Amino acid sequence: MAATNHGLGTLLLMNFSVSEFSSNLARQRIFPAWMQELAKNLTSEEAHAASTTLGEPITDEIWRRELRDFPLRTPSGAPLEVKAEPMGERLGITFTPDEAGFYTMRSGKLLHAYAVNPTSDESDLRPIDRALLPEQLGERGQRGYFVAGREDFDDLVLGKPIFHWFLLAALALLVAELLVQFLVARPPRRA
Repeated sequence: MAATNHGLGTLLLMNFSVSEFSSNLARQRIFPAWMQELAKNLTSEEAHAASTTLGEPITDEIWRRELRDFPLRTPSGAPLEVKAEPMGERLGITFTPDEAGFYTMRSGKLLHAYAVNPTSDESDLRPIDRALLPEQLGERGQRGYFVAGREDFDDLVLGKPIFHWFLLAALALLVAELLVQFLVARPPRRA
């Protein structure tokens, strides 16, 4: 096994014999897990957080030309100034978000996106009075639908018996066929 770094990546070369008489390592049950562990340990970088909260600094490493050509934009669409530290052809950027949403760099397609959530202090999880909700929705011309709760989902969880409806439909078809047969059938001829 040999490892070498090239650019921003790591190349790992492994030589296994094709002949099973020399090595049957690839047929072992542990082999896929070992490969995944090797791939996971190729990089020393920690994974970026999926999201951050307001006021927490966000850091990343991007290409110089990306920041030059496509500025970082706030969720409202305004360009955002970031602190940039040169790292060769790349830049280490740092910024502190001041509004919740997605901070993005776009060039037709999405280059980078950073999700920012409000702090947990701003979350209000108290139940809303159901009598006030239709009044608030009515002012904006929106319609609202209420879901009662568990009883609305009992059929989904427990299932609803419908087999008897199929039996009744089959019986109705048989009766309809019998009626059509009596209406269309000719009386037998007498000799």
